[in-house]
Amino acid sequence: MELLPFSRRLRSLPSSLPPSVQAILSDAIAISPSYPEAYIQLGRAHAFTSNLAEAERLYKHALVLQPSFAPAHTSLGKLYLFQKQTQKALVEFKRALDLSPDDGDAYLGLARLEAQQAGQAGKEGGKEEGLRRAAELYGKAVGMEPTKGYESAWFDFGVLLSQLGRHDEAAEKFEKATALNERMMDFEMLGQVGRKASPPSLPPSLPPSLYIGKFFFQHAEC
Repeated sequence: MELLPFSRRLRSLPSSLPPSVQAILSDAIAISPSYPEAYIQLGRAHAFTSNLAEAERLYKHALVLQPSFAPAHTSLGKLYLFQKQTQKALVEFKRALDLSPDDGDAYLGLARLEAQQAGQAGKEGGKEEGLRRAAELYGKAVGMEPTKGYESAWFDFGVLLSQLGRHDEAAEKFEKATALNERMMDFEMLGQVGRKASPPSLPPSLPPSLYIGKFFFQHAEC
């Protein structure tokens, strides 16, 4: 079974995207053009609607602004993994972890890459060993921020554990994924989201609406 983010199985991503998000984030960049986080969020908005080339351009521009910005490497890694450019994805995830060793998103990316490669390997090609390595990486990812709040990470961890025959552990991960999804989906997108987001400090010139974009795309895992 191919490991796909649980959130992508639950709903159609483009239809879930508030139509004003790209405009909101573009306005944020116009106000503060040197803030790399805004480019990451706008890149995720484009990735969310399958404009992958523009997403890649924006992620790379964030690195021009701040070469040591680990989330930009993680975002590039996710993009390359989605495009099955596994070697490029591996490089970006490792760069992210070199810069930020507690980056749960980067560990999650490595876990999914390892699981993807294991799924393509035959029994004699090291499939089970690859799945065990992926399970170890998933275990690290779900113990870190922000990944431990991703229902998709717990769900995919459960799928992988079930492939290893660890069914009791898998059931626990599925229960965690379900609990997180029920909690996260219970809000009005442009109403309660801002109160749940608890974003880190941002430049005071940026509009509060950027918080909504940041929270939404964090949990959508674009």
